[in-house]
Parts: sequence; C-alpha cells; structure tokens
Amino acid sequence: GPASAGGLPCATTIHMAKNILLCTLGGSWAVVPEVYAFLAPERLPLYRQHPQRHDFEHVREQHQMQTPDEVWVCTTQGAQTRQGIRALWAWRELVPQAPTIRIWEAEGTDQLATQHECAHVQELLLRSCLLAHEQAHGGQVALSLAGGRKTMSADLQWAGHLFGCHALIHVVGRDPLPELLRNPAAETLAQPLPADVCLSVMPLIA
Repeated sequence: GPASAGGLPCATTIHMAKNILLCTLGGSWAVVPEVYAFLAPERLPLYRQHPQRHDFEHVREQHQMQTPDEVWVCTTQGAQTRQGIRALWAWRELVPQAPTIRIWEAEGTDQLATQHECAHVQELLLRSCLLAHEQAHGGQVALSLAGGRKTMSADLQWAGHLFGCHALIHVVGRDPLPELLRNPAAETLAQPLPADVCLSVMPLIA
C-alpha cells in the first residue's frame, strides 16, 4: 500500500459490493416480502406455484437482477406503520436466509396528510437513495414503487431519476385480494403461496 509520512504502509479499506433494495412501507407491509421474493426466489420461494414463475425468471435474467443483500425500508411514524414494522420483523425471523433489514421512520409523520409531512418523507427518501448508492460500492440499487402512499412512490421514482437505480420494481394486486393476503400473517409470506392465491400477485419491473 502507499507509504505514510513515517515510511509505514497506510491501511487500505476494502469495501465489498452489496445489493440494496429500497422500499417504502405504508398501509401494507406485505409488499416488502412480495418484492424481495421476486428478486430472491432461491431464498424465499413465495411464487413457486405461480403460473408465470418462468416469466419472472426471464425478466430477472433480462435485467440482470441480483439477490438483495439488504432491504432498506422508509416509512412514517404512527400506529398503522408500527404494526406493519412488527409484522415485518416477525416475517424476517421465519425466513432462514432473510436479508439484513434497515428501517427509517420520518419523525413527526403519520398519514402524510399535510405538505410538511410529505416534504419530510421526500427528504428521507432522497437521502436514503443517495446513501444506498454510497454503501452499495458498485452493487445494485433497486427501488420498489410498491407500498407506501402515492406521494412516496412518486418521490422514490424521482430519487431514482436523480441518483440512478438498477430497476424500478412494482407489485400489482388483483382486486379484490384473497382473504389470505388482505391482512396476512407473517407465516403466510414466509413460505410458498397456494396456487390459487399466487394468481392475485404480479411482481414486475416498471
């Protein structure tokens, strides 16, 4: 390594590349494992019985998507989101190869019903996206447009436009959702979904 002023070699820090999935969380925590399962089917075979699972594989290969090492979740404060966070932690404990999860809550926010709240969350999302690129060290940064509220999705898309991203991912749900997915237990999203339920969830790259 390069020599210091005293003639001794300087320590060199080596950063390993890692893949980061940046998500938002609003009324439904389920979108986080639904997006993660799309990118990491070998770790979470949620769509094993989905009739279009081979199409999912083709899309992942086409876009050269890699398994996320970390999932970053940006959300608001409030009772509803706190309940979703608890469910997300419970889900993580049930997945053998679950990713590292990091969660940020925008202080003083709840339903994003004011201009101030929306601006506060927007800043959080922009800063988180920038930080993800810094900490990925050349790995992939994927953004999930699913989950959260419409303003959060718009802000995250804007962050991807400003700082770049490998892909924008979305999850489309059929209306009405099956009862199993309306308020899912952590166990439901930690194992393959039943074939008839799989049809109601469609992950895609926007």
